[in-house]
Amino acid sequence: MLGIKQEPTVVFGGLSEIIRAVIPVLLAFGYIHWSNEQIGLVLVLVGVVIGFLTILFTRSSTVPIVIADKQMEIAKASDITTDNALIIKQAKETV
Repeated sequence: MLGIKQEPTVVFGGLSEIIRAVIPVLLAFGYIHWSNEQIGLVLVLVGVVIGFLTILFTRSSTVPIVIADKQMEIAKASDITTDNALIIKQAKETV
């Protein structure tokens, strides 16, 4: 199963589509009584909030290019048995 840390874009994209699908269902069954303008605004708000969360979680899962380059440099110079965590730690310490 996909987790938010592994695939934030997929999780938030799916969540956004579920919310966008639930709103018309609630309208059709009379649970909410919104005007067309209100529906449009809620859908825009859902898109903006989900977009923000996607960017926030995706960005926190990326590595800056400078650090990634240093990790590759250290990995190339290391023995093949060097632990990945050690390479990552060394790169962060030297940048």
